[in-house]
Amino acid sequence: MSKRARIFLFLTVLLFVFVPVGLIAASEFRRRSLQNAYDDLKLGDSQQRVIELMGSPSSVEPCFNKPNCTSLFYYALFERWIIYVDSNNQVIDKINNEGSF
Repeated sequence: MSKRARIFLFLTVLLFVFVPVGLIAASEFRRRSLQNAYDDLKLGDSQQRVIELMGSPSSVEPCFNKPNCTSLFYYALFERWIIYVDSNNQVIDKINNEGSF
């Protein structure tokens, strides 16, 4: 096997090992960061505090059953956090779902 072929094989193996490991590590880092921030949130905290702790939400939607309410969605691999904020921009509820949804 030529030197060029060995280098190509070595780089290919590195790519197939380190890319998935890096993606899994990044996903786990995000999941832990979001979970820690979620644990620090208290009912009555401001929406600004939510964004300071958890960052920008993945999506923002009106609440399904609550008038004058906004849902802030945060996602990581197989996990979802929903923060409900009222018209006064205060947290009124929070939910963490694991698994498929």
